This record gives sequence, structure tokens and C-alpha cells, in this order.
Amino acid sequence: MAQHRPQNRPQHVIGIDFGTLSGRTVVVAASDGEELGMGEFHYPHGVMDPELAQTGERLPAAWALQDPQDYAEVLRHAVPAALEDSGVDPESVVGVGTDFTSCTIMPTLRDGTPLCRLDDLSGRPHAHPKLWRHHAAQPQADRVTEVAARRGEPWLDRYGGRISSQWAIAKALQVLEEDPELYDRMERWVEAGDWIAWQLCGEEVRKPVPPVTRRCIRMGHIRLRPTSLRWTSALPTSPPSGWRSRRPSSALARAR
Repeated sequence: MAQHRPQNRPQHVIGIDFGTLSGRTVVVAASDGEELGMGEFHYPHGVMDPELAQTGERLPAAWALQDPQDYAEVLRHAVPAALEDSGVDPESVVGVGTDFTSCTIMPTLRDGTPLCRLDDLSGRPHAHPKLWRHHAAQPQADRVTEVAARRGEPWLDRYGGRISSQWAIAKALQVLEEDPELYDRMERWVEAGDWIAWQLCGEEVRKPVPPVTRRCIRMGHIRLRPTSLRWTSALPTSPPSGWRSRRPSSALARAR
């Protein structure tokens, strides 16, 4: 039988902002938004732009990668720190809100496991999340823009007439062209904001709002589940149910 919270018991909400170099958390009162406590955790791997941390391999210019384990460590460290700072009872937390800067995108398996967490792929740069400021897909973005303009695609005007190297299609096309074997191993191509909500909820759910209209901000409101993901004890592990197929489209190949 479901447990019901007393009507007069204070309720609280946790907000988690996954930034470029750290994750910041805040505990607020659900009744009026009063800030009660804060926490922060700096990513151990930061931004991998001069070299890949796992191998020491030098990365080409305009690359910017991250390690998703750092996102998990935010939950492990910054969330408890904010709760301790606030002094509230964790049982009074009724929800969690997360946000990422849009266009930090990663390849995963069907169950959400990042490809960079697989032993045989951890040393492959394209297996890691590409940070929003990863601009190495500019040639791919230019080619998609050129093809769309030549075809007179009506949607191009919605994006100011040009596809950005930061966006999902350009980055995915870069993976396809530069590491086709890894591309074939990829079962999901997912925004980090959607991925963290997926891991917390145990189900793959994506928001349909495009990057341009959401002004590069991706928000998700989720409820924590008290279990743990198979590759880190900081996150839930229940396999996602009812997922929808999000295989990278073969249409990318036709843009080559």
C-alpha cells in the first residue's frame, strides 16, 4: 500500500544543474521556493579537450569530451551536501529537477550504458559524450547545410539557415564517418539531459522541444528511485521499460 505524506509536513525539491565543469545542487521549499541549502561537485575529468583521460591520446583541435561518471558523482556528492547544508529531512523531498546545457550528446547501449563505460570502447574518443562546445563536426554541419539549401528544405529557415556543429545531427555524422564501427555499436544517441533523467527514472523519455526553441536549455522533472545502476552505485539500475527505438537514422549516411 502506498505511503501518504502528512498534509502539514513541509515538502522540498532538489534542483541539479549539470554545468561545463561542475554540478551544482540546491534544496528549496516546495511551498515558496526559498533556498535552504546548496552543494557543488567539480568534475574530476573536467573537459577533455587536450587529451583523452583514459589513454592520454591527444585530441584534435575543436574537440571537447566528458566522462559521464562525473555526472553520477554529482548525485553521489553534491546532492547529499545540499541536503546536509539545508538540514531538511530527505524523506520530505518530493521531486528533483535537472538541467543540462543542450547539445552535450552521448552514444549508449539500449539500456542507457554509455559506450565509453565498455572495456573495449573506453579508449575510443567517439565513445564519450561530446560537450556542447565540441566544434569538430563543423565540416559535417556545413555539408548538411549545403545539401539542405540545395534541396530547398523548408525546415532550414527555422534554424537561421545554418546547422550548427554543436547539434546532434552534425556530431552523429562525424561519428559515422570517423568511427563507423563504434557507430554500429551505438543503440541510442541521447542528450545528456535526457540521459540523466533516464537513469534516475529507469525509463527512456525524451522531450520533443527542439534546441532552438528551448534556447539551449533542457529541463526535466523526475522522481528518484532508491535503486542503483549497474555501472555506478550512484544511480538507479532498474532496466527501462517501454522504451522507444532511437537508433541513429540511416538517413545520416545519405547526407555524406
